[in-house]
Amino acid sequence: MRRDNPRGLLDIVEVRALLESGLIRRSALELTDEDLGRLRDELDALAADGDAGRAGHDRRFHELLYEPLGNALVLQLIALFWDVYRQVETEVGKPHTAHDQVVRQHRQVLEAVAARDPDAAAARIAEHFADITGRFDRWTGATGSAAVAADPA
Repeated sequence: MRRDNPRGLLDIVEVRALLESGLIRRSALELTDEDLGRLRDELDALAADGDAGRAGHDRRFHELLYEPLGNALVLQLIALFWDVYRQVETEVGKPHTAHDQVVRQHRQVLEAVAARDPDAAAARIAEHFADITGRFDRWTGATGSAAVAADPA
């Protein structure tokens, strides 16, 4: 996966966005109060640790959204995304999103899930992907090539 041939990375982003936009709907209906408590704790840690702990807490937050659903393959695919992204991050670039905005995006996802609103949860997770798809488009010089990844439909 290189700048001159980014299709593989864009494919991973698209698959992850599609997986999460569908699974977040189940999470909104199936997560228990205990699951939501773990998500709140992780979000608090994300907020407290700032940029230094951002990657680890962001990854764990997403794992906690889907672990209770019991689909090990989904968790492996999401982990694959994180691993590949970390390998190419030096070329793609660090997130341009301010830390407080990242926390706010995660908080909005959690609030929609806690409200048991699958449509709102899917919309919030799609908004959360907007930053990364925009960075990939800038990285590849494309216009809208990853836009499908942010589409909650």
